[in-house]
Amino acid sequence: MLEYIINDTLTYIEKQSKTERKKIGQFFTSKKTAEYMASLFDITNFGNKTSISILDPGAGSGILTAALIERLESECTLNKVYITCYENNLDIINILVENLEFIKNKSTIEIDYTIFRDNYLVSQGLAFEAGTP
Repeated sequence: MLEYIINDTLTYIEKQSKTERKKIGQFFTSKKTAEYMASLFDITNFGNKTSISILDPGAGSGILTAALIERLESECTLNKVYITCYENNLDIINILVENLEFIKNKSTIEIDYTIFRDNYLVSQGLAFEAGTP
């Protein structure tokens, strides 16, 4: 899954101006970094859980989500993963949807996802101001 999404992302990057991507702060995670970050996710407390929820606050094309799902498939006995993605760059949303559908169709774990077309930090502003997570 991860390899497919990395290749899909590289195709997207080749079609975009580096200047434009820099201007909006759009940078994509490498495969090695995604695998490392997924390895940091603590799965020791899952116990008998059959499902978990994951928040990807800057989903991009879904690279980090794919890396984590691959790890969960190989190391856990989960039945279902709920994924909540936030992405505010409308140019990448279609690729994110395609990639999440790819993950959903290829994963051995049942995947359910929601995408919010918003900036996660900005969308949580009122909660942060009120002091509630």
